Amino acid sequence: MEDARLTGASSLIECRHSMQGFQPSVWGDYFVENKPMSPSELMKKVSQAYFQVKQWGTQGYVPNVKDHMQVSLKSSGYQLLSCCSYVGMMEIIPEEIFHWVKSFPEIVKAACIICRTMGDLTFDEHDHKVNHLAILMESYMEEYNYTKEEACKKLLEMVENAWKTLNQELLQLTNIPLSLVRPIINLSRVIELFYRDKDNYTHPQGTMRDNIKLVMLKPIFAKTGTMKVQHRTPLD
Repeated sequence: MEDARLTGASSLIECRHSMQGFQPSVWGDYFVENKPMSPSELMKKVSQAYFQVKQWGTQGYVPNVKDHMQVSLKSSGYQLLSCCSYVGMMEIIPEEIFHWVKSFPEIVKAACIICRTMGDLTFDEHDHKVNHLAILMESYMEEYNYTKEEACKKLLEMVENAWKTLNQELLQLTNIPLSLVRPIINLSRVIELFYRDKDNYTHPQGTMRDNIKLVMLKPIFAKTGTMKVQHRTPLD
């Protein structure tokens, strides 16, 4: 046993020595060296939120709307993704931007509401029974004695108000470059694409599959004067 430990320790030392000549990786080592910019605390919050939502579902417990929102906004993961979207730009982004995202500003909160609410609106009944996840719609139905249709209407209102907040914040955030706000906006846009009418993320067959083919596989034709130029992807 002792020999195995020594061998393992020796291998670890050799591994560290062999890596000394490498530049820090974008995703890992940079955040280790620059802890104020690290999203590790946000990752912990997302993991804890996932566990809480799963625990509620497994126990058959339906929390009130306020408690559910406190957890589900974290489980959306959008605060974490907003922070991670700046990876690769650390040398030109001030540290304050990371603190700003971690402070959960209104624009990030609005993006989280859009993500979580759109996902819950299209949550499949079968998936709900199999995965035992607590969804926001149930909280509204339980707390306010809503029908499913009334709860859906309430969630749609939340999404609409979140978009209004997001657009308002976009106009008011004049002290932050648009290039740093745009990733947050785009995260909200992609949710609209995936969850507009159904859960196209989990079940991409049909329209979503066709859209992916159009973007990734089909050539794009552009007109330049009288000459038609065909841009081909590597797959062509």
